[in-house]
Amino acid sequence: DAAREALLRAFVDSGENPAFTLEIVEFNARSASVGGAVAAPGRVPITFSPLRLQDAIQETGGVALADVDDATVFLTRNDEVYTIPLRAVYGSSLASKIQIEDGDFVFVDVGLTEQARQRAFDEQLELRRIEVENLRIRNEDARAAADNARFQSDRFDRLQNTFLRRLELGAVKREYAYLTGEVNNPLRFPLPFETTASLADILHENRGISIITGDYEEIYLIRSAPSDISKVSAYHLNAANAAGLALATRVALAPNDVVFVAEQPVTTWNRVLSQVLPGSTVGAANSIANITN
Repeated sequence: DAAREALLRAFVDSGENPAFTLEIVEFNARSASVGGAVAAPGRVPITFSPLRLQDAIQETGGVALADVDDATVFLTRNDEVYTIPLRAVYGSSLASKIQIEDGDFVFVDVGLTEQARQRAFDEQLELRRIEVENLRIRNEDARAAADNARFQSDRFDRLQNTFLRRLELGAVKREYAYLTGEVNNPLRFPLPFETTASLADILHENRGISIITGDYEEIYLIRSAPSDISKVSAYHLNAANAAGLALATRVALAPNDVVFVAEQPVTTWNRVLSQVLPGSTVGAANSIANITN
């Protein structure tokens, strides 16, 4: 529960709200060693459930003897050695309920000398020391990896904030295309850094073409050659139907492109009248122009 709470707090502090489960794959923090006349001597992990002496022996394959009457179990704990008859471990006495603690060493003796028992005990202690050292190294590697990931994340955030700040102040070189003519808001359109923008993107930017004065049949893309500014190419797009407008999504913009939207004929007529006729007669003239068109 404490580990789950720590993970959740770390995610929330990072702005995440994850749904996750936490499972223990292995128990490596606490263990005991079992050796001697057992089928598979080795380390026995201590989990959330209490580990009894006879369970520890069974975890290593059980006693490899047909007759347990002559066998003795030596339990070493905190430099103290306790001698227990093996038959008592599997009987109904209190010995069957002895709980194993972290660092205990259990040795099933079938008549070995004290020297042999000590040698086996020393081997198990060395094995335990190596396991603890390997666990410490793995934990340090995990902490180093987490620290490095946190450092890289912080570094990326700092670089991103610096870039955005420089971009806001105009300190980053940008390339632009331009939209002008009969549009709601003529603009200088910044081209993206890593991808491309299409003709459709700029036509729909910032309210796009004026539906009152703009002529969808007369859209022009004007492009100068990068190597020779005296050479200019003009491409005509008729976007009055959906097919023409779909074509605009496939035309990539280049730096310094100029997109020009021409005016509708009625708009031209209206502007001519506005210049040559008094303001009081323009409204009537516009009505006549609309009827005749």
